[in-house]
Amino acid sequence: MKLQKLLSVIFVLLCTTLAASAENYVTPADSGIYRIINLKYNLALAQDFTNGGMICDAIGDESDCIQLWQLCKKGTGWTLQNLYTGDYVKAAGSFYKQVMTSTTPATYYLKENSVMSKSYNMWVNTSQAYSLHCDNDNNIVPWYKGSDGVSASEWGFVKVE
Repeated sequence: MKLQKLLSVIFVLLCTTLAASAENYVTPADSGIYRIINLKYNLALAQDFTNGGMICDAIGDESDCIQLWQLCKKGTGWTLQNLYTGDYVKAAGSFYKQVMTSTTPATYYLKENSVMSKSYNMWVNTSQAYSLHCDNDNNIVPWYKGSDGVSASEWGFVKVE
């Protein structure tokens, strides 16, 4: 476990900039490291150091490794762990309230957009009642079931390893 943490830190120090474009989006594998891009705003999923909350942030350069996420398959869903901090995306709570991070993983489920290939909603449960959404203040909040097409609840995955 310590070796994995050390390797993660080394990777963070060596991470590189990736341009976000449709050609770079992939279907997530069972595990891997990704930069997750909001398709409506072209902003990256990130963890806010000031409060541990989830935000949408300008796609950064190699110093913005806070935008890298380790996806690990868990049953039919995935956990999302920030590569830099080691924190997980916490289960989304109340609508419109910022999603936070935690040391305990929550399982998220991906639903591919029927209109746009390699575009996904990230649901906190299998009922697809609400998904991760980038609001007007660039906070990640739980939002009602998304619709297919480019919305603030649609995400693209760019593989970085």
